[in-house]
This record gives sequence, C-alpha cells and structure tokens, in this order.
Amino acid sequence: SSSSSYSSSSVNGVNGIKLGKAVVEMGAVFDVLTHTMLMFTVPFIVFFTAKYLCTEVFHTSPRWTLLTPLLLSIGSVQLIIASFVRIGYKQSLEDDKRKKNTNDKEGQEKANNSQSDSDADGESKSEQVGVDKEKSE
Repeated sequence: SSSSSYSSSSVNGVNGIKLGKAVVEMGAVFDVLTHTMLMFTVPFIVFFTAKYLCTEVFHTSPRWTLLTPLLLSIGSVQLIIASFVRIGYKQSLEDDKRKKNTNDKEGQEKANNSQSDSDADGESKSEQVGVDKEKSE
C-alpha cells in the first residue's frame, strides 16, 4: 500500500505542502518556481536584445558586440540571485518574529495558568487553615 509522499497541510496558520515531517510553505514554493523561470528566460532576453542593440542600433565593434550582451546577461543573473536571497532573508526574519510571538504567547498562557492554579491552591489552603482554627477552638 503506497501512499503519497506529500500532502497539503497547515501548521501555525501557514499553508504548505507536507513532505515527511517538514512543511514547506506555498509562498516559498512559488518563489522558487518564479525565480527558476526568471533564471531561464531573462538572461536570454537580455543577451539577444543587447546583441541586437549593439549591432543594429549602436553599430559597435565586434568585440563590444559580443562582450556587452554577455556582461549584461551575467548581470541579470546576479540581480535575480540577489532578489531570491533578499526574499529568503525577509521570510527568515518573519519566521523568527512569528516563532518569538508564538513562544511569548505560550509563555504568558503558562504563566497565567500557573498563577491561577497557585491562586486556587492558596485560597483552598487559607480556607483549610480557617477551618482548622475553628476546630481547635
């Protein structure tokens, strides 16, 4: 009986794909796919557009006709990579904030629960002390 290795899931209000025990956010999957498509298409578009402009519009020398599109294509790849890293860094900061807020809320709830438990224990103990005093008199 083989089952699917992934399924849709939601953890801490974040929708994602469950891969084993890990949950991958849908936004992260979308970002990877988007940047993958950009990495494949943008350098080609930049290269051939720059080559056309160098040869037909600016009439540059053969050396610059080859070098300019090549450098611009490399630059476009570097910009896409920088964009992907920037988005990942921002998501990491947001995840850290979300975890901190979750931990703070859980800590406050535990503190409130333990305080209410100790208050209830304190009242019952004081009531018992009052009853014991009455019995001894």
